[in-house]
Amino acid sequence: LIPVKGTWLFEGRYEGYVAADGTFGDWQCRFQAYQTVFAGGFGSLYGNMSIWEFKSDWLTALGSAGGNDMQHIFTLMTSVTDSQFLSRIPDQSLLDGDTGSITGSGDMFSTCIVATRTANGDNAMIYSANGRNVRIKMSQLTNFPMRAQWFSPRDGSYTLISTNVTSGSGAPIIEFDPPGAAANGNDYVLVLDLGSEPTSATYFLGGDLLTAGNWTRGLPNHQEAVINTNGSATMNQINTWLDGSTVTVGGDAILTFGEDLSVFGTVSFTVNNATINCQDDIFCDNGNIILNAGSVTTANDDWEANDHAGRITVNGGTHSSGPNPDHNVGAQRPGTGIDFRSGIVTAGNFRFQANSESSIGGGAVLASASSTTTFSDHAGDIDFLSGWTGSWEVGSFGPGDWKVILTSGANITLDGTAIDSARFDTTFKVSGDGTTLSRIIPEPTTLFAGILLGLAFLRRF
Repeated sequence: LIPVKGTWLFEGRYEGYVAADGTFGDWQCRFQAYQTVFAGGFGSLYGNMSIWEFKSDWLTALGSAGGNDMQHIFTLMTSVTDSQFLSRIPDQSLLDGDTGSITGSGDMFSTCIVATRTANGDNAMIYSANGRNVRIKMSQLTNFPMRAQWFSPRDGSYTLISTNVTSGSGAPIIEFDPPGAAANGNDYVLVLDLGSEPTSATYFLGGDLLTAGNWTRGLPNHQEAVINTNGSATMNQINTWLDGSTVTVGGDAILTFGEDLSVFGTVSFTVNNATINCQDDIFCDNGNIILNAGSVTTANDDWEANDHAGRITVNGGTHSSGPNPDHNVGAQRPGTGIDFRSGIVTAGNFRFQANSESSIGGGAVLASASSTTTFSDHAGDIDFLSGWTGSWEVGSFGPGDWKVILTSGANITLDGTAIDSARFDTTFKVSGDGTTLSRIIPEPTTLFAGILLGLAFLRRF
């Protein structure tokens, strides 16, 4: 519907409905509801024949199995973050093979398999109406290893399959086998997510980050954590994903990640007086990294806003990617971006890909790791703010390179306006060797200087 509106199955079959092939029972109520919601519906209303007609058993029917089972679909669908719930879409393209059908008089039987996922693929749910195997194209989901569980629509319980399912680009089709044999009434939901068990809000005051919070895969998803080690602890962790969490790091904490740090989901990851070291990448993917004065972040590979509108704001501190020309600082994909406001960010290469959105202002300094530092991609939108007093160095540049890039198109702007040759000459200056760009800071005018002198004279006498 345009505009988008919530769609309900307002009145389907009622529990207790009698058809030629049998009576509509708890299983039929479940597959009617799950198939509706997983296919894109916002909800499905439940009805019971005995209650509707006030039959003699209507009081007993208030506790019927089909009615009780409806609580579990609510629990399942609200177990995700708000952004995951609101970005959920139906996606049968995740499935490989036969997706089943509904048969029988009164739609009494179902072998359907129905898939729904979040827009960025960090959560997927697949309903198998009669518990037959499901085959999932894992390449269409997030680029991080996923946890897989079976959810029972009958009692709301979970059965763990794996915490390390290969996912993302190049991942294979994986077949999942629900508990028990395929049969009417043996329905299951396959739940794929990023794992880390939600915990209560945790204040980490030293020691081993994993054992202190009992966090099996790093910091908790969908929760709030404050890491303040008072300079006393170093945390070592391989690959940490922060999904839907709010995390603040300070107090001279030193966190060392064995591989990636990926801020993923509508998460705020704020670094104050603390150091973050990563043996591989620092990524912001559909989240927000905020780096304040006193923060230090170091990646041995890429340091980027890399997907799904991920955004990095640099308010201070010192930060760097790896030193080689294939170690990037920048914004990879449409909607991502970095706002440089202060601090120093050092790169092996700068790249701001098409339709990314970044800005440079305040006293922000962008520096080169070496004389081989490149600027490989400047197709993204970059807006210089009029108050910028910092500098930007690209070690491999020579005379004229900066002017060519800044005047080459409408995507690089000054306060939102394209930069032509004349505007470049009156606004920017380049170092003698051609490597470093900065703003021309206007000198006070003679009139302004005269006014200041006059005011000083009057004050004296």
